[in-house]
Amino acid sequence: MRKLKYILRYNKYVYLILAILVLILSFVYTKSIILTSQYDADVECIEGIIEDYYIDGDKLTLTLKSKEKIIVNYYFKDKQEKDYYQSYLRLGDKYEVNGNIKEVNSSTIPNTFDYKKYLYYKKIFYLFDASKLVLIKENSNILYSIKDFVRSRISNIDNSNYLFTFILGDKRSMDKEIYQSYQTLGLSHLFSISGMHITLFTTTILYILKKVSYKRVLNYSILIFIVLFYMFLTSFTASVVRSGLFFILLALNKIFKLQVKTVNIMFILLIILLLYNPFYIYDLGFQFSYLISLVLIILSKKLSEYKNYFLKLLAVSSISFLVSFPIVIYNFYQINILSVIYNLLYVPFVSFIIFPLTILTFIFPFCSGLLSFFIIILENLTLFLSNINYFNIIISKPDVLLIIVYYIFIIFTLYNYKNVILFVVVVFFHKLSVYYEENMNIIFLDVGQGDSILIRYPHNEMNILIDTGGIFNYSKEDWQLRSGIYSIVKSKTIVYLKSLGIEKLDYLILTHGDNDHMGESIFLVNNFNVKTVVLNDGNVNELENNLINVLKEKNINYIFSLKSIDNKIYSLNNNCTSMDENTCSIVLYLEYFNKKILLMGDAPKEKELEIINNYSLKNIDILKVGHHGSKTSSDLSFIKQINPINSIISVGLNNRYNHPSREVLDNLALSNIYQTSLDGSIIVTINEKKLTIIPYKHNI
Repeated sequence: MRKLKYILRYNKYVYLILAILVLILSFVYTKSIILTSQYDADVECIEGIIEDYYIDGDKLTLTLKSKEKIIVNYYFKDKQEKDYYQSYLRLGDKYEVNGNIKEVNSSTIPNTFDYKKYLYYKKIFYLFDASKLVLIKENSNILYSIKDFVRSRISNIDNSNYLFTFILGDKRSMDKEIYQSYQTLGLSHLFSISGMHITLFTTTILYILKKVSYKRVLNYSILIFIVLFYMFLTSFTASVVRSGLFFILLALNKIFKLQVKTVNIMFILLIILLLYNPFYIYDLGFQFSYLISLVLIILSKKLSEYKNYFLKLLAVSSISFLVSFPIVIYNFYQINILSVIYNLLYVPFVSFIIFPLTILTFIFPFCSGLLSFFIIILENLTLFLSNINYFNIIISKPDVLLIIVYYIFIIFTLYNYKNVILFVVVVFFHKLSVYYEENMNIIFLDVGQGDSILIRYPHNEMNILIDTGGIFNYSKEDWQLRSGIYSIVKSKTIVYLKSLGIEKLDYLILTHGDNDHMGESIFLVNNFNVKTVVLNDGNVNELENNLINVLKEKNINYIFSLKSIDNKIYSLNNNCTSMDENTCSIVLYLEYFNKKILLMGDAPKEKELEIINNYSLKNIDILKVGHHGSKTSSDLSFIKQINPINSIISVGLNNRYNHPSREVLDNLALSNIYQTSLDGSIIVTINEKKLTIIPYKHNI
């Protein structure tokens, strides 16, 4: 023991060097190794123990532990079946699942959430679409039984969404709009179980234990056991493991009187966690939790000088803001500059009212009324503040070099707060980087069976989005409705725009009123700054009318009969009087450094004939193929006339229309053909020297 104490009291720089070495080795290891699944790609039946389950509308999602973890999706056939599984499904039960295994889809739009990568880092390689579930054996594991009891009890209490969040670290049942408002204000960290929650939790239990027993070793031993069990309850999420293991190391330090400095324990913690699972370095919760905690511990002596609670909280919030800033903008591309101030209000409110009340309500459900009162205050205030957009700053995704630069200046600032001006200067120039872009970029976004095209002129001169894509949402019964409707614009388009540093769209051009072209236009104008909306000629349908009503409410300019934009982009299909949306689809033509781009919307063959009769179009460099490659467009005579060098088809994989048609592909055979269904988003870059086309099909 004496030798161990001697070893553990090494200078902190020894631990720092070891921690950095392990960090580098973890990065090298995760980048060099390729993890593979133990399942064959054609397996139709698997057996496994339920580690987690979630029911949302008509969808059941299971996490099964078998040869490896696998995500199983099952869709209820009727309400009776849903009620059955809600009543009888239990953690730890062993099931046989029949169906089809499938690969996880990669991200096909740059800088957006990559579900495949997310699961890969958790060592999950496949999804499984189940057609049949068969119970093999009921749970006999006491730990699963306790966890299931906790889940079941929470489910039957009002405000269960907050109890799930603060007790089990499960945010899936949180209202999507409410949680997004917390994110907008930079407060989402308060709803992830971290060191703050573990500290409050363990301090309370330790206080109770000390009232019962004066034996320090016994009390800490019991507490360590409780923390380990709590880590199991929260499914060993990275931030909880980090916080829980840190407490355990601190407890062992006290029990055995090792006298290891707290900062050294943090380095030991990093070494242990990364040796156990090197992929923790990619977990956002772990990144935030560890880095902020480390810096606060290093600066604890300075922070202890603040005697006033709110001054100390302001200092802690400011430090946390600085330290997390590069991580936030790298992953979310925006920051709320008032988040430091908001934390002064929200941290004590959540820490000393909401969080304790969730624990109290779990024990005494009759307290849910009091919890509801404070939650109403919390949510209404948050929704109000989140609608004030002046303080949300969009910043383009930084590269790794800029991240390093940021942290250099952050260290300077933490050393002497007067250096904060240097940090602000870096942010200012990064913010202006959108004006440094010298190329024109045309990005054909992969939005499934639909169209959405972003045109970026150099130096942020003009940003134009042509169509939004759209998903058909079929009518469902109440029991089938899910907590959140998937939105391409919300999950993909807006995120991508922000990652480029784009704060506004000068024009949103909607080629015509079909759902797959403008289905998400209302969501876009409600959630992003759009200056002018352009609609096509001809009949105004219900979708367009609904949009126009929103545009009037928001005082957004909208026009019909577009002829040109700044004499740069020209419409070739004007003054249309047909009742057919495709016939009146806007067709756009532009040139840049003698490169010719023709965007056909959904224009049919008869319009193609009119266009080649009215305009001299030859040797087109980029053709956006009409109507997703349907045989109603891309007539052979039209293709021969315009002679496209590159043809881009915006189309969904395995779509029900069987687009693109074989006939169209044959007609385009002399050009280079790209399909968003196969190639992901297509990024076209044009400058004085050349035109380049890069398909974005992300792979790990």
